[in-house]
Amino acid sequence: MNFEIVKPEINNEDLINLLSMNFPEIKDELYDNFNYGIIHLQMAVLSRYTNKHIENKQFDKTKKIIDLLLSVIDKVDSETENAIYVSFIENLYFGEMEEKLIEEKLNPRFFKIWKKLNSSDNH
Repeated sequence: MNFEIVKPEINNEDLINLLSMNFPEIKDELYDNFNYGIIHLQMAVLSRYTNKHIENKQFDKTKKIIDLLLSVIDKVDSETENAIYVSFIENLYFGEMEEKLIEEKLNPRFFKIWKKLNSSDNH
């Protein structure tokens, strides 16, 4: 799915609204009292949701999530970009999947970040 975001900049609230519109299954958790307004916690919600789809081999849903994030990554502020990398991408779990397949599922840009964040040098 291709997302076309026409706004020149996307703030945290805009991103969470996009996520809740496109993935209503996690809307309540994105907006609950614990997570609301804390972008790192909200990205962790998205990461857990994505990991369920990876575990169930529902890669069409995973692709939709990745495509949405790719469509906004160059339009978000540095705090949100960091949250996408650290609280979303770093926490994706692919089990025993081969790296070539992971790269296909993530997109080369996000794969490089995932690989760097999950290298033994960082843990």
